[in-house]
Parts: sequence; C-alpha cells; structure tokens
Amino acid sequence: MSAFPTLASKARFVAERWRGHRIFIVFLAAFTIVSSAITVAYPLALREVVAGVEASVRAGQEARIGQLLLVLALVFAGRVVAGFYPSFRAWMNLRIESEVRADAFGRILEKDYRFQRAFRTGDVVTRLTDDVSEYPRLAWFCCSGIFRAIDSAARLLFSLGAMTVRAQDHRTPATKTNGFVFVLIGLWPIKRSPRQASTPPNSAVASRSPLPTQIYLLGP
Repeated sequence: MSAFPTLASKARFVAERWRGHRIFIVFLAAFTIVSSAITVAYPLALREVVAGVEASVRAGQEARIGQLLLVLALVFAGRVVAGFYPSFRAWMNLRIESEVRADAFGRILEKDYRFQRAFRTGDVVTRLTDDVSEYPRLAWFCCSGIFRAIDSAARLLFSLGAMTVRAQDHRTPATKTNGFVFVLIGLWPIKRSPRQASTPPNSAVASRSPLPTQIYLLGP
C-alpha cells in the first residue's frame, strides 16, 4: 500500500459516504442546478421588469405593470428559496462528519495495546475533530467541496447561455462576441506572483493535509 491514497481510492471513500444518502444527494444535485439558474436569472429578470414597467408607464398600460411585478415577486421568492441551498450542504457535511467519526471510533475500539502506544490520545482526538470537521477538511470535501464546484460550473454555463441569448439582440456581428471575450479574459490562468512561488509551505499546515492523510488513516 502506498503512503498516499490514489484518486480511485478517494472516489471510493466518497462514494461510501454517499451510499446511505443517495436520495438526498440527487435532491442536492438538482437543487444546485436550480440555485445556479436562479442566481443568474434574477438580475436579468429584474432588468427586464424595470424596463417593462418603464415602457408600460409611458404607454399607459397599467394592467401590464401588475403582471411584471408578479413575475418579479416569483423570481424573488425563488431567490429566497435558493438561499437555503448552502444550509442543505452544511447539513450533509454534518451527517458525513458524524458517520466518519463513528466509523473511525469503531475501528479504534478494535485495536490492541500496540495502537494505544503508537498513537497518543491527543493525536487520535485531533484526527477525529480538526481533521474531519474544520474547513477545509474531510467532511467538507465529501459534500460542499464537490457541490461548490458543480455550482460554479453551472453558473458559468448559465452565464454563457444568457450572454448568448442577449447577444442576439445586437445588430452588428462585432458586438456579439464582446461577452465571450470578457469570459475568456476571466478564465485566463492567473499566474502566481514570484513572492508566492518562492514562499515555502507552512509545515504546520502541510502536516495537516486534508484528504490524503485522513482517508489513509481511516481506511482498512
């Protein structure tokens, strides 16, 4: 067995943690996509409502103003519901944290006196507390670390889609690519400064590396 686990062993470990929460994981994945879509749609809907109300006032169409305000209220309600999304992620983090601790504690009880001599009580307690619950540690990476990446990717895709749709309103072909140019500039890799590149890693932090250490210690 190597000193550090492979990517496949990490994936198996995360899948094992998700095995008892398959329905909630599906719900969380769907909620992630919906939350990302609402986050991107809310400013666009607000802009359209404000523009529509202004046009309706000028045209004297007061009945249409009520419909636009209703649309804005629905989008705002969706935004409020989407605000609970981080809470569901945090709840899943706590569930995984509890299960990891229970599993690790059960394995510790199976060890003999040689384990107690090799590992002090403080070291074991640190593994079961700081290395599991704190950010960014094992429980966070098993849920929030994954779904935050999905959320960011979904927001990027929805933003590109929104810019593509909005670009159709422009008349000149040159202006249609402006949104994509800004996106490409934003996605350009950010190079580390020479000061950051020359700074040695903190030994205390490096010794508490999140995923590899915990998975190895909690493994069979």
